[in-house]
Amino acid sequence: MTEQGTKSGIDRRTIVKGAAWAVPVVAAATAVPMASASVPADPADVAVTVFGQSGQLSRGIETHLIDENFQPVPFPEGTTLTITVTSVDGGTITNPSVTGATPNGSSQDGDVYTFNYIVPPGETSVTFKGDVTGTVIIQATYTGPFGTLSSDPVTVTGA
Repeated sequence: MTEQGTKSGIDRRTIVKGAAWAVPVVAAATAVPMASASVPADPADVAVTVFGQSGQLSRGIETHLIDENFQPVPFPEGTTLTITVTSVDGGTITNPSVTGATPNGSSQDGDVYTFNYIVPPGETSVTFKGDVTGTVIIQATYTGPFGTLSSDPVTVTGA
């Protein structure tokens, strides 16, 4: 989403990315009943948290749609997720898996791997894992009734 005007303070993506690298974290994703909160028509952003040390993807990355208060919001009906993994100097990802979504095809075009998922309505997070060799850059893009929202790219280095 694009806003006109001058922004002051720290960008919310900077806060999320900084917190992701500060300390290894164990995440517990909790499904929120659909009746407990209304789904905003326009989520504010996508948050990505990397779990593991030194950017290793063995414990996964967790993605959310978030509101203006940085809180996860339930995915509305018709939401899809595309995880784009770009190789850096021959980096690779193998054995990709996901929790919280259903695989809907994948492809590779040169150094770019694309993994597509269908996200069930009401879910509040999706975790993507894989075995990374070398360095890759990962970006999450959600598409749904709210439009298209993409995370900042995250660099992950594996064995």
